[in-house]
Amino acid sequence: MAERLVTLGRYGEAEEWVARAAQIYPYPGVVHFRVAQRLLAHDQSDAAIAHFETALQLDPSQAVADYALGETYLDAERPREAIPHLRNALDAGVRVDQAGYDLVRALGAAGDRAEAVRVLRTLRPARDEEVDRWVALALGVTLALTPTTIRNVVVSGYWSPLTSSHGGLNFYVGNNANADGTYRPVVGISPNMMGQQADTRAVAERATGRRLDDGGVSWYFYELAWTWMREHPMDAARLFARKLSLMFSAGYIWLNYSYPFFARDARTLLRLLLVGPWVLIPLGLVGFVVAAPGTRRWDYVTWASFVPLYGLAVAIFYVTDRYQLPILIPLCVGAGAAIDALATAVSLKRWRAVAIATAAFVVLLVWANRPLRLDDGVAEERIRMAERLVTLGRYGEAEEWVARAAQIYPYPGV
Repeated sequence: MAERLVTLGRYGEAEEWVARAAQIYPYPGVVHFRVAQRLLAHDQSDAAIAHFETALQLDPSQAVADYALGETYLDAERPREAIPHLRNALDAGVRVDQAGYDLVRALGAAGDRAEAVRVLRTLRPARDEEVDRWVALALGVTLALTPTTIRNVVVSGYWSPLTSSHGGLNFYVGNNANADGTYRPVVGISPNMMGQQADTRAVAERATGRRLDDGGVSWYFYELAWTWMREHPMDAARLFARKLSLMFSAGYIWLNYSYPFFARDARTLLRLLLVGPWVLIPLGLVGFVVAAPGTRRWDYVTWASFVPLYGLAVAIFYVTDRYQLPILIPLCVGAGAAIDALATAVSLKRWRAVAIATAAFVVLLVWANRPLRLDDGVAEERIRMAERLVTLGRYGEAEEWVARAAQIYPYPGV
């Protein structure tokens, strides 16, 4: 209750609940520490300092509280008061790297240059822990790639551990004179796993006049794309900007399967899922800004950076809705945070903040939902449905789907 009241800006009521909780909580120092963290997140540094100090008075052995108090003093430009607490945290082994460097900062700001240099000389980054993390990351990547590797060997007979098809081909698909930012078949290469494996090799070997391994085939298509980009830098830049804009659009850019078809034409339960990219993208982006935490900014930026970095990574190749899907996960978090932040702002009558956030949301909503004039795959799925019904002997239903497909397919004779 105290934490929630702090979030709502009702600090006086929050203090009353803190006092009541501390009377019966087995670890009253924890009560003050938790509320101090919440106060700090809402830029109430003086109140946070008071609660951190109370937490230390109740339990002087909590070096984590020393570290938090030292950091808060330092951020509040009170370096002399920060020094003893940061020193306690450093001696206790709490956040050794950060506490040590912040102690150096505090000593320097307090004018004790000699002691700052002495402490700096004693610091050694905790590299052993970082090695463990990198090893864990490497194992995770290996586990993630193993199923793809096994599948590629079974399906195509080639050892392709990194992707299900050549990276060079995908790069060329997204970067050539005919590219529009989405998947477009390459002349002479069948748009499937087996076709890509065999046809890419045939095309590359025919062009180079020699046999190539997987890496050589992939590199051939990389070179084709790079050559076009070097010769047409402005066109390549415009295409890259277009792909970035497609990554943050609400349109469904289909590949293999059309979501709009299964949501609307096929009358599945998907049509009940009203929340989608149309609202998650604009609301999530607003949430990343209006709900940004007041503390641990670097941790937050590290987490939130996935969205732009992943968007850039996809835009290097080409955009489809299934490649867009991973960014919707953090955008869900951002959207929820935006709703919570706006509700809090309304309850506190911060109308200017509400107006700015709402205006930003409306602008992004219009931009994300702009018409793309791209194929959403519905026509192709209708043709497939007709073909499947013919296979099942349901000819009357097949004719209905043929008529529906012919209405929107660009080549009805096909």
